[in-house]
Amino acid sequence: MKITEIITAVILFITMLVILWQATIAQSEYRAKNKPIVGIDNFSATFVLPVNDPRVGKLIVWEANKKTFICDGKEADVQGLVIRVPIKNFGTQPAIDFNFDVEIWLGNRVIKEIHPELRPSIIMPGQVFLCSSTIIKPDLYNAFNNNELIKLKYSFKYTDLTKKRDLFEYSAELLFDQKIMQLILINSSFKENR
Repeated sequence: MKITEIITAVILFITMLVILWQATIAQSEYRAKNKPIVGIDNFSATFVLPVNDPRVGKLIVWEANKKTFICDGKEADVQGLVIRVPIKNFGTQPAIDFNFDVEIWLGNRVIKEIHPELRPSIIMPGQVFLCSSTIIKPDLYNAFNNNELIKLKYSFKYTDLTKKRDLFEYSAELLFDQKIMQLILINSSFKENR
């Protein structure tokens, strides 16, 4: 073998390594930019009044010393608390084999676990679906009377189109703050398992 053949072989080998390295970087960049990212878009909490109550939609507050809800200066017969959480795919690829669970906590105990059977198995990019949970009257009054935390925990698991073995996970915790009567996101995380 001549020295020119050896040099040519080495140059070809180095060129192939550079091309392979660039292809690996391009694939990594593509996968980083093109994946499903499912999370919570927005959320709201609404107290439920009887349908014939004209104060529906007005501000409701908890009066601790009277142990009752007040609306427009009068006692309000609150039937429950409805929590609406839109779940959205913020990514550029569909989320496949989508599963989620919800736990509703009062204080340090779970009062309700939700494992929905009727849920989309595929969430397209930009698609939103609504997850509603209700805390019924006895549990709601118990939580307010005992000053217990009202917390909701959401967990999502799904895969993507390109590699079925990749698993994405998202979790979020919402807290209903009884002082300001608002729902607050207190924790969220996104994880990609390869």
